Amino acid sequence: MQSKIYKQSLNCKQQQFFPPNIELIDLTLLTLDFFTGLISIPLLIIMIVAISTVHLANGFATGNNGFELPLYYMLYLAIFASLEAGKPSLDHLLFGDEQ
Repeated sequence: MQSKIYKQSLNCKQQQFFPPNIELIDLTLLTLDFFTGLISIPLLIIMIVAISTVHLANGFATGNNGFELPLYYMLYLAIFASLEAGKPSLDHLLFGDEQ
């Protein structure tokens, strides 16, 4: 039987492991313009969590580690999520106009 402290530490390690790896994978795929709309959604969630847990208490200004820059990232990601990939994308090269 595992102790409660061990489970909490494992959960803490998972929380530290998953967001950076999701960001790395998603930003790589976003750079390649591959599954752009789908990839933007997890990044939007990460930005919402980052704003609510870290940046909101610091105000709006970027110089004070505020939520201005993550808010701009959220705006761009929302645009990416709502629009489909363009012609020079990897999606278009692999799947054509099937999407």
